[in-house]
Amino acid sequence: MTVTVVFNDSLETSTTTIHLEANNYMSSTWMRDAYVVIKISLSAVIFVGNCLALIYFIKSRKLRQWKYALLCSLAVSDLFVGMANPWFVFWNIFHHDPGERLTNRQFYTWFYANMSAYYASILNMVMIGTDRLIAVTFPLQYFSIITNKMTTSMVMFAWTVPSLYLIFSMVVLWHRMNSLACSTLTINQKHNIFVAFLYLVVALFVSYISGQVWYVAHQRREKIRDHWQGNDEGERRRVTESEFNNVALRDAGASCSVQSSNDGSGCTDAIGGDIGSQ
Repeated sequence: MTVTVVFNDSLETSTTTIHLEANNYMSSTWMRDAYVVIKISLSAVIFVGNCLALIYFIKSRKLRQWKYALLCSLAVSDLFVGMANPWFVFWNIFHHDPGERLTNRQFYTWFYANMSAYYASILNMVMIGTDRLIAVTFPLQYFSIITNKMTTSMVMFAWTVPSLYLIFSMVVLWHRMNSLACSTLTINQKHNIFVAFLYLVVALFVSYISGQVWYVAHQRREKIRDHWQGNDEGERRRVTESEFNNVALRDAGASCSVQSSNDGSGCTDAIGGDIGSQ
């Protein structure tokens, strides 16, 4: 792969220029084949897995409830990601003739649409993590917080932000695109920094949510276990006290029977009740 990185002195026009030379994309055949096999295999797994998930959503009456809309939305976004990857691999590896390559406008359209699908997938994971965090933190108030309206808002947010990103990118960059073959991809450095920062923030947020969900679930499990252990110990104490009282009453009754047979007097046990007189 031939990559030429050019940094201009001015921050206003700082860009990274990547020359995509299909003929020299991989220095050896086995590296190219391994790259293609891995990428296509991952894309196939993503595509087939999410297709099966969507089919299951459609056929299952239980999963057609609105509370599972976030999972369905994640499957759709991942399906788009799985569909976009093979196209780029085959174009970048096997199209040796520059005339067969995508034009700049076609490539940029694909590039930002693919990035939007990635962002939609990430935001759907963030929304699902937030939903799970609320479920374990406020279990009694969960259904009053996560209503159908709230779920709709979360799904719309997960798709509105990537859509705005796609529209904004196309509007800003459309005048720079032409009908020439896309042998050079130019990306502004500010865009690279923004995307890297966004990925970092999202990764930290998802990690925090996952850790918080695990911590709350672990704490609740410990409380439930302690509660049941306490009940078992209390039950054992009650059984022991009951057996002790029965034995005491039986012994006291036997003593009173002997005493009553001798002198005919009444008898009172140690617990404080009249056992009876003969």
